[in-house]
Amino acid sequence: RTYNLGLTFEPEDSESLSVALMDFIELPESQQEKFKDNMKDFMLKNSWDSVAQQHLYFYQMSLNLKVKD
Repeated sequence: RTYNLGLTFEPEDSESLSVALMDFIELPESQQEKFKDNMKDFMLKNSWDSVAQQHLYFYQMSLNLKVKD
């Protein structure tokens, strides 16, 4: 999946981080806002409550399938 949440950099590589930060700063404000909006959507869809509800749904579905067999 592609979430388009921002820019990436190599772990433990300060030069890579520096380049990513400079690239982000140089982006048009509209693109920076788009990253922010995408992050908010991602956080809502993947919050603890949302993930718990998904697990509960799949658990209940698996119980229903076992009962029908």
